[in-house]
Amino acid sequence: MVAYTDDAYTLVSNHPLFIAGSQSKCPALVEHPYNICLRSQMYSKYGFFRVRLLTFLLYGCFLGLLTTIILLGKQPEYFFAKTNRNMTNDLDTCAIVSKNLTAANDPEALQTTSYKRVKKSYYAFLITLAFKNIILIVTLFPRITRIASSLPEICALVLSFVYVYDWTDWQSPVIIRCPIQYQIGALGLLVAWINLLGYVKRTSYLNIGIFVAMLQLIAFKFLKFIPVLLVIICGFGFTYWMLIQNQQPFQTPIEALLRTGFLVFDIGYEDRLYGTEPYYYPLLYLILILTAIVFCIFILNLLISLAVGELPSLTDRGTLWQSQMLYLLLSDYSIVMIQFTRLLNCISCGRLRRIIRKKLQNGKSHREPIVIIEADHKHNQYKKLWQYAKENIFGEKIHNDVTQKNTSTSVK
Repeated sequence: MVAYTDDAYTLVSNHPLFIAGSQSKCPALVEHPYNICLRSQMYSKYGFFRVRLLTFLLYGCFLGLLTTIILLGKQPEYFFAKTNRNMTNDLDTCAIVSKNLTAANDPEALQTTSYKRVKKSYYAFLITLAFKNIILIVTLFPRITRIASSLPEICALVLSFVYVYDWTDWQSPVIIRCPIQYQIGALGLLVAWINLLGYVKRTSYLNIGIFVAMLQLIAFKFLKFIPVLLVIICGFGFTYWMLIQNQQPFQTPIEALLRTGFLVFDIGYEDRLYGTEPYYYPLLYLILILTAIVFCIFILNLLISLAVGELPSLTDRGTLWQSQMLYLLLSDYSIVMIQFTRLLNCISCGRLRRIIRKKLQNGKSHREPIVIIEADHKHNQYKKLWQYAKENIFGEKIHNDVTQKNTSTSVK
C-alpha cells in the first residue's frame, strides 16, 4: 500500500474529517455529531487524549514551579534598601549588593535547599516542554501559521529561564535578581499564565474553553478598531500637551498620549508612577496598558454583550472556533505521528512498515466502521440524556414552553 504523496501535511489535510472541520462557513458540518464522534474516536484510538492531558499537566507543573520561585523571592529594591543603596539598572551596583548580602549571610537573600530543589525541578519541566515544542516546530515546519500557537509558550520558557538562571558567580548563592532581569521575569510570568489559556481553550469539559474563544473573538474585533482609537488619542493627546504641559503627567508628548489613553478608564496610574517613591521599572507602563485593555475593554465588552443579548451569537462563534481548534490540534498530532512513524520505519530499515501492512492484510482495520457506528449511537444517547436533564432538572423546559406560547400568540 503506497500513499499518493510523501508529505504528511498533505495526507492529513486531505482527510475527509479535517476537510469537514475546516468549513467555517458551514457550522452544521463542523459540529455534526458524526464528525465530532469520529474526532473523539481518533483522539482515543491513537492516545491523543493522554497526550493532551500529559502536556497540560507538564505545563501546569512548570507554571506552578515558576510561580513558586518568584514568590520565594523579593523585588530588588528591597535588597538594595537593606544595603543602603539606591536601586539602579547598573549591573555593577547589583553585583556589589549581592556580594554584600552573601558576605553578611543574610537568610532572606540566600538560596535555601528548598529553593534549589524547586529550581532543579523547574529546569526538568522546562527542558521537557522545550523538547515538545521543538518536535512540533520541526514536524510542522515551514507552516508558520500552524506553529504560531507554540510561540507564546516558547516566549514564556525563554523569559522565565532568563529570570531563574544564575548568569554570574556572584548571583549563584542569592535569590536577588537585577532590575532588568527582574522585569524580564515579570513579563515571563505574565506570558506563562496567559499561555495557560491556550490549554484551557482546547478543553470541552464544562464548556470552559468557549469563554476563552469568546475573549479571543473580542480581541480580534479590538485589533480592527485600533487605528480609529489611535487617531482619537493622538488628536486629544497632542492638544492636552499644548495646553497643560506644565503639569507632570503631560510634560512630554509621549506621556500626554499615554495619559489621554487612560482618560477613558481613569485607573489613576499617577499614584503608582508619580508617587513619593521613585520607580525604575519601565515595564510598568506596558503592564498598565495591558491591564486597561484586558480588564476595561475585553472583559467589559463581554459583560456588555451579556447585557444587550449578543451572547448567543458570540457563544455560537466561540463554540465553532473551539471545535475547529480541536480539529487543528488533532491534525497536528496526526502529522507528528506520521513523521514519527516514518522515522521509526527508517531506523528499522522498513520493518515497521511491513508490520503495519501485515496487520492491515489480516483485516483488523475492518472493525473500525462498526466501532464508529456504535460510538455515534452512544453519543446520541448521552446527548438525549443531557437534553432531558437540562429541560427537567435545570428548568429550561419551563422557559421553552413559555417561549413557544409567546411565539404562537404573536403569530395569531
